Amino acid sequence: RDELHARPSAAAARWADHPSVFGGRDLSSGGSWMAADVRGRVALVTNIRRLPFATGRSRGHLVRELLGLDATIDDQLTRLQRRAGEFSPFNLVAGCVDRLQHLNSLTGVVTPLTQGIHVLSNDTLDTPWPKALHLRTAMERWSAAADPHCDALFDALGDRRQAADHALPDTGVGLERERFLSAPFIVGEPYGTRCSTVYTLDHGGQARLIERSYGPLGAPQGAVE
Repeated sequence: RDELHARPSAAAARWADHPSVFGGRDLSSGGSWMAADVRGRVALVTNIRRLPFATGRSRGHLVRELLGLDATIDDQLTRLQRRAGEFSPFNLVAGCVDRLQHLNSLTGVVTPLTQGIHVLSNDTLDTPWPKALHLRTAMERWSAAADPHCDALFDALGDRRQAADHALPDTGVGLERERFLSAPFIVGEPYGTRCSTVYTLDHGGQARLIERSYGPLGAPQGAVE
């Protein structure tokens, strides 16, 4: 999660208003960037980086609504297709282990995720931005390991190297900003990576969510599991 460091948030924990849900909270709007529940459902959201920036309801409400309501994920995604314009542009991935789906607010299309590895940054599903390709490779290696350990994923998420200029996308924010945002782990004083989260669900149904938090300039601020 990349965000302004001054924006108040709470590290991943069980939600007081929805005790079956575990995840981080945006204390400014009450939403979340990623959370999971005891039913094995997970939801996460990213912004879509396009100029001019559109405004609307906080995207974090999407995660809160999806996991906080009793309606099925399918029914909620169908409703969200009609309401997508209420929110700032977003990508949303939601569902359970055997049925994950992606909604892009600009197209209004819900796409079931096929089996395999997918990556999502700030454009749309599987857009080959440099950090998305880097993380895809890391995930492929992790998945193929005889005894995969989550530290390898955090190492990939913690990579601070910026992409070469020729590989950068052009989203209208200017070359210097594109460079700054191109690393998997963004280091800055007012803005940067606030947390890295790994969520796994094994074949036995055992779920695990680990989150590591960071302050300005990437300073570690603790971890929860």
